[in-house]
Amino acid sequence: MMQQALGQDGRYRTVRRIDAGGMGEIWEADDTLLGRRVAIKVLAEELADDPVALRRFRREARATAKLDHPNVIRVFDFVEGEVPFLVLELLEARPWPTGCAATVPCRRPKRPGSPPPWPTGWTWRTGPGSSTGTSSPATSCSQPAAK
Repeated sequence: MMQQALGQDGRYRTVRRIDAGGMGEIWEADDTLLGRRVAIKVLAEELADDPVALRRFRREARATAKLDHPNVIRVFDFVEGEVPFLVLELLEARPWPTGCAATVPCRRPKRPGSPPPWPTGWTWRTGPGSSTGTSSPATSCSQPAAK
């Protein structure tokens, strides 16, 4: 899908592919109606005719659209059709760890024993402000000290 128009009347115009995975691709696109950049999550072509995959994709759209939190990307639109896709808030990212400060926000491992989602050697810190502590700054991980 190179420079393609998506949606009713070609409202969304793809700009560049951001990434791809098992369920499909993420594209940066222009919302021509509202004049803003968005992210488009396109369901993989081979899954578009799979009723189970389409049901999961629809469920993802509805569940995510109900969330309102600064750490969750907002859903702007969901379009079913020949090419089902989600229209999401576009976030600009910096390469990891270039451009990051010594302390950066991190997520906890999803299951006990699973590898941490931060680079090897970084330290998980809990306490005040963490999800296991009281109030104050957010939970973070720290880059190892230089020797």
